[in-house]
Order: sequence, then C-alpha cells, then structure tokens
Amino acid sequence: MNQDENYTKLSHILKDTKLFNEDYYRKHNQDLPIGEDAARYYIENNRTQLRCPSQYFHPGWYKNHYEDVKKSNIEPL
Repeated sequence: MNQDENYTKLSHILKDTKLFNEDYYRKHNQDLPIGEDAARYYIENNRTQLRCPSQYFHPGWYKNHYEDVKKSNIEPL
C-alpha cells in the first residue's frame, strides 16, 4: 500500500470514530482549504500542527502527558 492509499484508508477509519468531528475541526481550523477532505488533512498534517480533531481529544495535552508518545514523534491520535 502506498502513502496515498494509506492516508485514504486512515481518513475513512478516522471519520467513523467519535474522536474526529468534521464540523468541529472546520470551525476551529478556518485555514483548511474549501473542498479539502478534513480527515485526510488532519492525518497528513497533524503530526507537526497538533490541532484538535474534536472536542474529545487534545493531541498537545496527550503528547505532553505521555512521555513515550512525546519521544516517538508519532501523531498522538
């Protein structure tokens, strides 16, 4: 599976969880390009941006409270 296929698969999985809310994400990230798949954008960019995917998960807080996640440099969600 190439990276594009992987991002597509992950975005479909993310959309089916309560941890990602597209309306919330768009409201709090108004720089998201119109027409952009919000879940895919989150997956592709959030490792460095640490934007909240919903009101239920704050990646910056999670990364700061779990040393293993902080050291691994992976996207916390």
